[in-house]
Amino acid sequence: MKLQHIFYSFLLLVGTAVAAQPVLFHGTSVVIIPSNQTSAPGNSTLLAANFFCYMGTQGYFSFGWSVPATSGGDTAHCRPDNPLFHWYEHAQLQSCSPASGTCTYLTQNFPIRAPVHAKPLPLPRRPVEYNIKPLDIGNREFGQIAVSYIDDEATRLQVYGIGTREVLKGEECRKALWTLKGILEDWKPDVGFELEDVCDDSGESVDIRKGRVKTQEVLGRL
Repeated sequence: MKLQHIFYSFLLLVGTAVAAQPVLFHGTSVVIIPSNQTSAPGNSTLLAANFFCYMGTQGYFSFGWSVPATSGGDTAHCRPDNPLFHWYEHAQLQSCSPASGTCTYLTQNFPIRAPVHAKPLPLPRRPVEYNIKPLDIGNREFGQIAVSYIDDEATRLQVYGIGTREVLKGEECRKALWTLKGILEDWKPDVGFELEDVCDDSGESVDIRKGRVKTQEVLGRL
């Protein structure tokens, strides 16, 4: 198994769960890649991600960063209105098993810029199937936990992960929603569904579209 076959997509999916109604959340995830040369746990590779995700009934749409898989890793830049994200991603729900609670997504990830303080990982050139199962532990709105795995026959890749999510409302939700809509405008991905306003603002919200810098313009200045 080669590290270049590990995907950012899996980092995202360990933090998601199928939604009965659309939600937008801030997620984190850690992936464990067991060594294929030894059974010693210490030889496993750890990867991590910090991201914002719109999860609907048909699939999800997200953007995020690869971050150090350490407790002291800097994530101050992982903000819902920061255009310097590492990747965006969208997926379509394929199936869910009522018996096991596991859902399968067909996921495609698109790299935007390479991470500086975390391991850069090349991305797949084809959509890949991922499986996720939410666990009935943790608060359902803040820190709900899910486990996920890849068992990809083409690459013989087997990895496992765990993630949490914090459902957003108000201004933080709106910032993430406009960033996602900015990706739709700038890059025009075919996500397969419409983004609903799920932010449930109780008061007036600043229209952060004013003066929004396109991702391509940011990349052009790097």
